Amino acid sequence: MDNPSSDQISEPRFDVTPIPKPIIVPNSEEKKRGFKFGIKHVIAGAVLIVAVGVLFFFLGRSSFSESKVNVGIDGPSEVKGGEFVTYKVSYENNNRVDLIDAKLTFTYPADSIVIVDEEIIDLNNKVIDIGKIGAGEQGEREFTAYIVGDRGNIKQVKAVLSFQPGNLVTTIAKEASTTTTITSLPISLTLVAPPTAVNGQDVSYILDYRNETEEDFEDVLIEIELPDTFRVFTTKPIYNKGENVWLIPRLRAGEGSRISISGILIGDERDSKTISATVRRKVSTPEGETYIDFERVTASTAIASPFLSISATVNGVEEYVARLRETLRYEIKFKNNTTRDLLGVGLSAKLDGEMFDLTSVESDGFFDSRLNTVYWNASVVPQLGVLRANQTGSVKFTVRLKEEFPGGVIGSQNSLVKITPRIETTNVPPDLGVDRLIAEDELLTRIATNLSFRQELYVDDFEWGSSGPWPPKVDEKTTLTIRWSVANPVNLIAPAEITGQLLPGVEWVGNTRSNVTGTLPQYDSNSNSIFWDIGSVPGGVGTSFPPYEAYFQISIVPSINQINSPADLLKETIFTGRDTITSQEITRREALINTVRAVDKAGGTVQEN
Repeated sequence: MDNPSSDQISEPRFDVTPIPKPIIVPNSEEKKRGFKFGIKHVIAGAVLIVAVGVLFFFLGRSSFSESKVNVGIDGPSEVKGGEFVTYKVSYENNNRVDLIDAKLTFTYPADSIVIVDEEIIDLNNKVIDIGKIGAGEQGEREFTAYIVGDRGNIKQVKAVLSFQPGNLVTTIAKEASTTTTITSLPISLTLVAPPTAVNGQDVSYILDYRNETEEDFEDVLIEIELPDTFRVFTTKPIYNKGENVWLIPRLRAGEGSRISISGILIGDERDSKTISATVRRKVSTPEGETYIDFERVTASTAIASPFLSISATVNGVEEYVARLRETLRYEIKFKNNTTRDLLGVGLSAKLDGEMFDLTSVESDGFFDSRLNTVYWNASVVPQLGVLRANQTGSVKFTVRLKEEFPGGVIGSQNSLVKITPRIETTNVPPDLGVDRLIAEDELLTRIATNLSFRQELYVDDFEWGSSGPWPPKVDEKTTLTIRWSVANPVNLIAPAEITGQLLPGVEWVGNTRSNVTGTLPQYDSNSNSIFWDIGSVPGGVGTSFPPYEAYFQISIVPSINQINSPADLLKETIFTGRDTITSQEITRREALINTVRAVDKAGGTVQEN
């Protein structure tokens, strides 16, 4: 059997179709595992970033140490009073990083006199903007001053270096301080003041001074600052360079002297009254010669319980606001606070103030018109003959205020009246340790200003003239002018304003003027109101100089139902203000104004056309 040839044999054909890959749909558990896997990676990445940041922070911080920044002050520990002193402040940065925005603040000793660039300036602290202090850099600054004070005073100085390390955002401060003690005074000062005194007691202050050096001092000034409530009677020697200032042309080596001042010390119980004495010397500056404080001493006196006490009231109270023509009823109470009887006690009350009508004084005592003082003695007040221990008493008197403030006076000096009651005796028991006993009080009474406000109607204004018929006629327009005027004899009034309101049928024309700079009447069409904001009215307006005035124009067209009647123009007009002396609110009112109130022309009732 013949075998077929190769080209005769055909291979079978197969079609190959790719089997698609199966789509795997993850179940819910697999989804959760994938989500958790992503979150873990995010958290791990965040932790890594924070760790790297912290690492860099501590690596950077390790290059700066606060202990490697040093600040120091070099200065004398002991000086003489008035000595010129130099303090040296040194600083150094031993870190490997720069210090930026560096500032050095130096605090001078208390009461010192500071010299900067050869000039005397009033300075407690000085701030120097250093800027940058490089790694390993050192620096030094000098500060000079005259040290002023008393022997034994300890004066502190302080230096603060603030900065920001180059690789940190925080500000750090390093501080150094030292003290300087005043151990001696070139001119010794001894200030003597009584440790205690009673109100109204005679007091003497003594200042002893001496040149303790071996050189002469020229042109020395001594200034004594007394308590505000001390009333000087005598000074020895008399001051020669202004009040309570003594000039000593030459104070020789070893030479000294004394200044004494006598008077009465007034104060409340437990008050402390301080006196100070300052020695000043001359120095040269580019602007010329001037005096600087050289030494200073202080002393104080405590006000003890008074041996005698006195007080006053007016119309039953201490704080009272009076009015013109009012009668003031004063009562004076007094007391012996000692455990001893006091003999021959005198009592008086001095009246001060132009507004007292002295012809109206009524009292059991004697009124001396030469001294404007009422006196009482034992003949009218038997207690004054022998004022027993811890005994009290009282007297009364009345006085009327004048009817008006005097003209030609500017300000508020006449809006106050004062009485000064005083009790005293020179018959003092020896164990009290004083020559005489005195007690004094002061009672001030404010008088309210008598402000006046006027509203007037003009037909023919001197500046704007007149327009329309007069008397007014039905259906015809008439233009009228309103004047507001304010007078204030005393006391500043602030704020101050006037308001008025147009009645129906009245129109705002728009013409305004005023003699008060910067302020004119204003009109509000929504409320038909006129408002003049004056601001303030000084005392003397209308008396010492012209009153404050404002003018504005309105118009009317009367109706037939107004025939033979006046036409109403403005409702009640009100001035309001505040008295700055008495703190009282002031209100003045002007009644409704109509056409029959014209001040320059008669008539005013509406006429038939």
